[in-house]
Amino acid sequence: MDEPPPPRHQRGSSFGSIRNSANNCLPKEEKVIPGDLGQIHVEVGHHFAPAPDDLGPLLDRFASAYDNEKLPKIERIIGVAASHNRLLWIQPFADGNGRVARLFSHAFLKVLGIGSSLWSVSRGLARAVDKYKAALQAADEPAVETSTVGVT
Repeated sequence: MDEPPPPRHQRGSSFGSIRNSANNCLPKEEKVIPGDLGQIHVEVGHHFAPAPDDLGPLLDRFASAYDNEKLPKIERIIGVAASHNRLLWIQPFADGNGRVARLFSHAFLKVLGIGSSLWSVSRGLARAVDKYKAALQAADEPAVETSTVGVT
């Protein structure tokens, strides 16, 4: 009997290699198991990440949503920003999610022929850290009604 294929997020995914790269930058005492999904409940600011048991299905959906080479290039570029936000919403690792998301976005842009080794997403975002974090938090806030109908 054939074994079922591994979950999509474990099949040749960029997550493991990007996570390994990020982990190599950490001091020895802070290292985590590369690619090991978080086994704790993560809270970042006002955001409570999904439960550890939900990470596999969420990453499978993430991979299928953002790994679509059939989309036009402009939609894939928009997908870089959307995937960056979604990966940080999922918070798949116990630590280093921000580094992984920034490396993922940089790699995604490079695949699309945007950016260079001299410029990275991390470098650009580091220029306005407070605005970056505020934008990430605002992206997951409920939509605000902006209609002016009936307002005098």
